Amino acid sequence: MTIGIVGVLFSITMVDLFDNMSTLIGLSFRAGFMQKNGHIPNLDKALISDSVATIGADMIGTSTATAILESAVGIESGARTGLCALFLRLFCFLTLFITPILTLVPAFATSCVLAI
Repeated sequence: MTIGIVGVLFSITMVDLFDNMSTLIGLSFRAGFMQKNGHIPNLDKALISDSVATIGADMIGTSTATAILESAVGIESGARTGLCALFLRLFCFLTLFITPILTLVPAFATSCVLAI
């Protein structure tokens, strides 16, 4: 750890913060959670849950956009209670165990399907 890493961490944090804020505002508007004056109820809880999702995504090596995409898919399908996100997270967790089995299929067996 050197002093130079502070600038890198700060810039990554700012990019992630503004990305999450803009997405949260857009998704809240789309879901109808935003009030007429632009206030989003429980914004602090939403940002904390997004932070936890970002940390979790970093820990398993996936993109932080997955948490945002899960929210967008849930909103578009009509989910409002958070139960859809819990089921989606459960199935994403199960793929961690299924992925090693899928790697048994050689790449040349799936490449033609991807090309098509």
